[in-house]
Amino acid sequence: DLSRDGRFVASASDDTTVRLWDFDSGLGVRVFRGHTDMVNAVAFSPDGAFLASASYDQTVRVWEVETGRERHRLCKHTGFVGTVGFSPDGRFLASAGGDSTVRVWEVESGNERLALHGHSGVVWHVAFTPDGSRLASAGWDKTVRLWNLDTLAAGKTLSGLNDFVYAVAFSADGDLVAGGSYDGEVRVWKVSDG
Repeated sequence: DLSRDGRFVASASDDTTVRLWDFDSGLGVRVFRGHTDMVNAVAFSPDGAFLASASYDQTVRVWEVETGRERHRLCKHTGFVGTVGFSPDGRFLASAGGDSTVRVWEVESGNERLALHGHSGVVWHVAFTPDGSRLASAGWDKTVRLWNLDTLAAGKTLSGLNDFVYAVAFSADGDLVAGGSYDGEVRVWKVSDG
């Protein structure tokens, strides 16, 4: 992942570490150690203060970028964690993976705010709407699911893809959501009517 200010690149590794690199020089800045299995994904908070990592060790870790200190170790997943993503305001962190759940955490406290159930297989990617009111998740069950974070209600299940969905993203205005599947197909839905 690239920090919003363009200073750093973070990488996940199968050697259990997360590494921070200086974007301009390409030199390593810091190594974050603590995971006990392969790290699948990393994400910077919008302000660049925190870095989250998702691992096969069934944890999400939140690191302080400047000090390298582990701020939180989040342990409610019962399978590998494959993805993490911050809300646009940086208050929340979403994670998902092998236990078919999507979990939303409060970044400041590290407390779990929501556990979202509905997928019937691995969840590979999550994305917040630009206003942070909704979350989309992409799953091996060939669906994209929308979750309404304001009302804490499950939203629409978007289907029509023919293979595992690996990626999901919202348009800048939040009116469209795209899902990309393993077979190379991308489908775009209008959020208001599915």
